[in-house]
Amino acid sequence: MAQVQQIIDDSNVVPMVDQIETHLRWQQKRMHAFLASRGIVHESYAPLGKDQPGFMDAPELIQIADKYHRTPA
Repeated sequence: MAQVQQIIDDSNVVPMVDQIETHLRWQQKRMHAFLASRGIVHESYAPLGKDQPGFMDAPELIQIADKYHRTPA
């Protein structure tokens, strides 16, 4: 949050989007609220379970993948 606030404070342009790691195991709720309060879109990315054994086997991911006939990745 501090880095985004510094960008806002040190320039005359507020970022439109901030892409941050966000996934089932790391929801970033405080950061999302911070960005939303400043009109910045929270764009999520996930590193496909890197350094998180079993992430792609999470029941939530499997259920969503099955619903849309896709793989968890």
